[in-house]
Amino acid sequence: MKKNMVTVEENYQVIGSVDIDNYNETRQAQPTGRLLDGSRDYGYYIEYAGYGTIALNGKEIEVKAIYLFDKKEYEQTMQDYDGDEGSLDWFNALKRFEVIN
Repeated sequence: MKKNMVTVEENYQVIGSVDIDNYNETRQAQPTGRLLDGSRDYGYYIEYAGYGTIALNGKEIEVKAIYLFDKKEYEQTMQDYDGDEGSLDWFNALKRFEVIN
Protein backbone atom coordinates (compact mmCIF):
# COMPACT_ATOMS: atom_id res chain seq x y z
CA MET A 1 0.00 0.00 0.00
CA LYS A 2 1.27 3.49 -0.81
CA LYS A 3 2.24 5.76 2.10
CA ASN A 4 -0.78 8.04 1.70
CA MET A 5 -3.29 5.21 1.31
CA VAL A 6 -5.73 4.31 4.08
CA THR A 7 -7.82 1.15 4.22
CA VAL A 8 -11.60 1.33 4.05
CA GLU A 9 -13.59 -1.20 6.08
CA GLU A 10 -17.21 -2.20 6.18
CA ASN A 11 -18.37 -4.56 8.92
CA TYR A 12 -14.70 -5.25 9.82
CA GLN A 13 -13.89 -6.33 6.25
CA VAL A 14 -11.46 -4.37 4.05
CA ILE A 15 -13.30 -3.22 0.93
CA GLY A 16 -10.63 -0.99 -0.55
CA SER A 17 -8.22 1.83 0.12
CA VAL A 18 -8.16 5.52 -0.69
CA ASP A 19 -5.61 8.29 -0.68
CA ILE A 20 -5.75 10.31 2.53
CA ASP A 21 -6.23 13.46 0.42
CA ASN A 22 -9.57 11.98 -0.71
CA TYR A 23 -11.03 12.41 2.80
CA ASN A 24 -13.42 15.33 3.29
CA GLU A 25 -13.85 15.84 7.04
CA THR A 26 -17.29 17.07 8.07
CA ARG A 27 -16.97 16.62 11.84
CA GLN A 28 -13.67 17.15 13.66
CA ALA A 29 -12.09 14.18 15.43
CA GLN A 30 -12.79 13.80 19.14
CA PRO A 31 -11.53 11.26 21.71
CA THR A 32 -13.86 8.27 21.86
CA GLY A 33 -13.14 7.01 25.36
CA ARG A 34 -13.28 3.46 23.97
CA LEU A 35 -11.29 0.91 25.95
CA LEU A 36 -8.60 -0.39 23.61
CA ASP A 37 -7.41 -3.27 25.83
CA GLY A 38 -8.75 -6.50 24.40
CA SER A 39 -9.72 -4.87 21.11
CA ARG A 40 -8.01 -5.10 17.75
CA ASP A 41 -6.45 -1.73 18.58
CA TYR A 42 -4.76 -3.07 21.72
CA GLY A 43 -1.44 -1.38 22.38
CA TYR A 44 -2.58 2.12 21.50
CA TYR A 45 -3.23 4.64 24.25
CA ILE A 46 -6.10 6.69 22.87
CA GLU A 47 -8.51 6.66 19.95
CA TYR A 48 -10.03 9.65 18.21
CA ALA A 49 -12.85 9.42 15.66
CA GLY A 50 -13.76 11.98 13.02
CA TYR A 51 -16.50 11.90 10.41
CA GLY A 52 -16.61 12.75 6.75
CA THR A 53 -16.83 11.37 3.24
CA ILE A 54 -14.58 9.61 0.76
CA ALA A 55 -14.97 8.66 -2.89
CA LEU A 56 -14.63 4.92 -3.47
CA ASN A 57 -15.41 3.15 -6.73
CA GLY A 58 -17.15 6.24 -8.07
CA LYS A 59 -19.44 6.65 -5.06
CA GLU A 60 -19.36 9.14 -2.20
CA ILE A 61 -19.40 7.21 1.08
CA GLU A 62 -19.88 8.45 4.65
CA VAL A 63 -17.13 7.20 6.93
CA LYS A 64 -15.74 7.38 10.41
CA ALA A 65 -12.00 8.10 10.44
CA ILE A 66 -10.11 6.23 13.17
CA TYR A 67 -6.99 7.87 14.61
CA LEU A 68 -4.82 5.94 17.09
CA PHE A 69 -2.02 7.34 19.24
CA ASP A 70 0.45 5.55 21.48
CA LYS A 71 0.90 6.77 25.06
CA LYS A 72 4.42 8.17 24.76
CA GLU A 73 3.67 10.14 21.59
CA TYR A 74 0.38 11.48 22.92
CA GLU A 75 1.64 12.53 26.34
CA GLN A 76 4.85 14.06 24.97
CA THR A 77 2.95 16.14 22.41
CA MET A 78 0.42 17.29 25.01
CA GLN A 79 3.30 18.32 27.31
CA ASP A 80 5.37 20.02 24.59
CA TYR A 81 2.44 21.94 23.13
CA ASP A 82 0.45 22.81 26.27
CA GLY A 83 -2.33 20.32 25.52
CA ASP A 84 -2.88 21.50 21.95
CA GLU A 85 -4.48 18.53 20.16
CA GLY A 86 -3.86 20.23 16.82
CA SER A 87 -0.16 19.54 17.30
CA LEU A 88 -0.66 15.75 17.26
CA ASP A 89 0.57 13.83 14.21
CA TRP A 90 -2.88 13.30 12.69
CA PHE A 91 -1.51 12.21 9.33
CA ASN A 92 0.32 9.16 10.72
CA ALA A 93 -2.33 8.42 13.35
CA LEU A 94 -5.08 7.84 10.74
CA LYS A 95 -5.34 4.05 10.66
CA ARG A 96 -8.59 3.33 8.78
CA PHE A 97 -11.92 4.54 7.51
CA GLU A 98 -15.04 2.68 8.63
CA VAL A 99 -18.14 2.87 6.42
CA ILE A 100 -21.17 4.25 8.24
CA ASN A 101 -24.27 2.23 7.39
